[in-house]
Amino acid sequence: MVQTILFDIDGVLLSEERYFDASALTVWELIHSEKYLGLGADQFKTTFNDEEIASIRDTVFINDQVLKFLKSKGLNANWDMIYLTFSFQLIQLLSQIKDKEQAKISEWLKNDIDRKTLLEINEVLSKYDINVQFDLFIPEFQQSKTELFQFLNILAEKNWE
Repeated sequence: MVQTILFDIDGVLLSEERYFDASALTVWELIHSEKYLGLGADQFKTTFNDEEIASIRDTVFINDQVLKFLKSKGLNANWDMIYLTFSFQLIQLLSQIKDKEQAKISEWLKNDIDRKTLLEINEVLSKYDINVQFDLFIPEFQQSKTELFQFLNILAEKNWE
């Protein structure tokens, strides 16, 4: 008896669409759930219909422009897409409060950012009127001549030198 396990990790045999949906939902949860940053937590939920998932994906990945941009740079791993998208948003959010919370931000950025740190950031962000700006991702990264992950460091350093 022949037994075979087939892994389709690049979407050749099966569609990647649900993986991208899951990636968008993960970024959405990290930003909006009270278990993480908690922005708009009163509106956050965990059950979505297909239309709501599509809307969240369109918002997070700007009608898939972010996905196309990342793929054009050779990045096809969903975990990396989540990391880049969320980390960029976190930098943007913190940059909106840097004048008032410089000391706390510097402390947070000295260490790995874990759930405890995200909850601390949640508490501080809740005091301010801030905006998630998904539409800034591509314009910021397009100007970079460095590798995508290195550019996150450049953005963070630019905001907290």
